[in-house]
Amino acid sequence: MPIEVDLVDDTPFLPGALRARAEVLQDRFHVKVHARTWLDYDLDAAMSADVVIFKAELRDHVPAGLKVRALRRLGVAAVVLLAGESEPHRLQLAGEGATAVLSRASGYATLEDELLRLEADGARAVADDIDPPLLTDRELQIACIFASRAAPSARHIGELLDLSGETIRAHLQRARGKLQRSGHAVGTRNSLRLALYDAGLLFPES
Repeated sequence: MPIEVDLVDDTPFLPGALRARAEVLQDRFHVKVHARTWLDYDLDAAMSADVVIFKAELRDHVPAGLKVRALRRLGVAAVVLLAGESEPHRLQLAGEGATAVLSRASGYATLEDELLRLEADGARAVADDIDPPLLTDRELQIACIFASRAAPSARHIGELLDLSGETIRAHLQRARGKLQRSGHAVGTRNSLRLALYDAGLLFPES
């Protein structure tokens, strides 16, 4: 049986290339869903997928690390595509439970090889016995939104996530404290942005 693959990616060429190769290799993998944004992707649909491939730099309110965590909890293998080579980001995503973290610079053939490997080995999510993350889901989400180039206020983040401004500030304070204790400067929004980026938690905004 071919593995079922979902793709969440807004680049112009990858979806067509993946579907074309799936036609040739239809006994190995099948592209079930393609969405251009994470907001357009129905996470419930991921429960019927074997593998979800997604672009790490998607601009939305769900950091890449949280996407990996959500897929791992569903038992779905996450394959993350990075715009460029970045060891901190690769290590962080692998630590979150990504099955594979690939650079687009390595070319489509590397992605296809990974899908064929997953089909041969039996696609599965990374086991749950991974190290606890530095930040909780909410801490990571709120810190990344706050540190984004849009520079939203706590009130605006609260409106987005349906949480009070007080709750937003409390999560943000805890996230800053944890990052500071791990050796990062987080006193300003810009320093928090750099800390999250250096830790592999925040990605360049395209």
